[in-house]
Amino acid sequence: MRLAIPFKRHYKLNDEADEFNIYYDPKVQDFNDLLTFVQAHEDKTINIRYRNSLDTKTAISLGKICDNVQFVVTMGDVNSLEKLKENDIDFYFSEEYPCRSFKDLQSYVDSLGVSAVYIADDLCYDLPAVRRCCDPAIRLRVVLNRVPITITSPSDPTIMVWIPQDFDLMDKYFDVAEFDCRKDKGYDFHKLDVLYRSWFERHDWAGDMREICKGVPYRYVARTILPGTNEGKIKCGLGCVRNGWSCTKCKQILELSEHLVEKKFQFSDVGTISKINGADLDNS
Repeated sequence: MRLAIPFKRHYKLNDEADEFNIYYDPKVQDFNDLLTFVQAHEDKTINIRYRNSLDTKTAISLGKICDNVQFVVTMGDVNSLEKLKENDIDFYFSEEYPCRSFKDLQSYVDSLGVSAVYIADDLCYDLPAVRRCCDPAIRLRVVLNRVPITITSPSDPTIMVWIPQDFDLMDKYFDVAEFDCRKDKGYDFHKLDVLYRSWFERHDWAGDMREICKGVPYRYVARTILPGTNEGKIKCGLGCVRNGWSCTKCKQILELSEHLVEKKFQFSDVGTISKINGADLDNS
């Protein structure tokens, strides 16, 4: 997976990133400064989000000059998207507007002509089909540290939680990964450092996913989740719901996880069960 991060001058992960996310306001920022920045980072894809509404004039002008830019849009920009499409300017909807159904996916890709999509809800349980529906040029984007479900409940065992241990699995389906480290004022780059190490370097998290993932409604200790859980869930199509809740695998997996936590056991790298020791809890 490619890595997209907010741009920060002299940040240590800049060289590791494939894409930079930036904000732009044509009313207060000079277009030539934006152009200079984009051209100075021609080896990166620059994802530009306007601070207010999309300005098609500057977007088209920049897109005609540079082929390493794409624009992040919102539903408030829908009436302007046809102009971008007519001029072959790449754009996609921000993570606040994911595709939640195959109908959404059809509309985003075929009707609106986006260059990338985020997915949520039912589509997360049918990833092979989602991948087949997208032209190879349509990139699937994912926010790794956020539950991709609209409504989460402590009583719902089927909730999809992406865990670092599944990095290789997700790499088969998603093209671009990013992290939500926003805080009240600005962005928490220290948290980004931790998440990058866990996901891209170690492919592992020792503790409860609630520590690093937004929206997890119950204890979800990554190393006590049965290996292969998400490999099954991304293909299951929520058969439990379609078949009258006859499948209880997710519930059983959570019960097993709780049992392992209580007994201080975990799954090892090779899938066997081992005793937890102090060093196993170190995520540094």
